[in-house]
Amino acid sequence: MKTKLGIAVGLFGAAIYFTFCFGGYTPFFILAAYVLFKEDNEWLRRVVLKAFIVGMLFDFASKCIGLIPDAISLLNSFTGIFNKSLRIPFLSNIASFLRSAVYLIEAVIFILLGVQAIKMHDFPISFADKLVDEALGSTSKVVEKVKEKVSNKPAEEAAPEKTEENK
Repeated sequence: MKTKLGIAVGLFGAAIYFTFCFGGYTPFFILAAYVLFKEDNEWLRRVVLKAFIVGMLFDFASKCIGLIPDAISLLNSFTGIFNKSLRIPFLSNIASFLRSAVYLIEAVIFILLGVQAIKMHDFPISFADKLVDEALGSTSKVVEKVKEKVSNKPAEEAAPEKTEENK
């Protein structure tokens, strides 16, 4: 399957994930706009929305962690008015560590998403898949497989039996 540009759909999906992680917002939004306005492929649309949702989650987490040293700096500036100092260096180190961890986890997830996209497979991330489903009004193949497996369970496995302890 190819895009209207003649590029394999899986390769284009991988480019979207890799661009968001390593290329920045502008190249991602150019690719996303192209997919959303020109391409009819449902899978590519899902990739764009999922990349955006996952990327924004990591950016939000990074910004929240970055507020810790900013708040300490603000308090230090305020106490400086009274010739006092409020320095808490270990909190800044913790925030730096957490921010680095978020960046590393983000890179690993986007690499996994990109590699899976080359094969036109989906790496499941439940909250992002649910949001994409709501936005597109459809269900991903991964979610359909999970629902199928759950619905194929025998009735006694799906509903636990009532025992004397549970009553």
